[in-house]
Amino acid sequence: KKVARTLCWAVILEFQSHFLYYLALNHRNGAIRRFPFAAHYGLWYCRAQFLVVYHHLIWSIPSQVSRFDGVQPYDDPCCMSGLYNMTDHLRKFDPGLHAFMKSYVYIPLAATRRLSSRIARTVVTYLVITLWHGTALRYFKWMVGTFLGLLMDYLGKLLETCSIGVYLASMVPLIIFFN
Repeated sequence: KKVARTLCWAVILEFQSHFLYYLALNHRNGAIRRFPFAAHYGLWYCRAQFLVVYHHLIWSIPSQVSRFDGVQPYDDPCCMSGLYNMTDHLRKFDPGLHAFMKSYVYIPLAATRRLSSRIARTVVTYLVITLWHGTALRYFKWMVGTFLGLLMDYLGKLLETCSIGVYLASMVPLIIFFN
């Protein structure tokens, strides 16, 4: 069943690569800048889904071989479009990479549980991932965007638990009722 699904995704990926030219648009940023706002972000969404299918294939083929050999691999990468916070995205998109980075980079750097230590460990972890991908500016932009997303997640969780956040959450039903 998984082999048939992997072959189906391979056909879809080949179709996308042949007809939709996502990879060519990576090198033609001037063409992308002329797109309307909605088309620009729609294209980025489609490129992200292309990346998910690509990673799924890269992961599925070796994982099928390892299953045939009796080795249980990590779970397959999950689809990003169903995840709404950055923390889940980073944990579930590539569970093997998450386990490796947590075990060999994040935890060994743990000196204290203070916020500054957690931020420094997160930055170092994403620097390792960024440098593994390459030193192009787009990878550093990705790292900064990802870090800002994680920071927003953390601030949102902090706001949920503080007294102001609890008060604002209690006001939401009233706001919905009066609108």
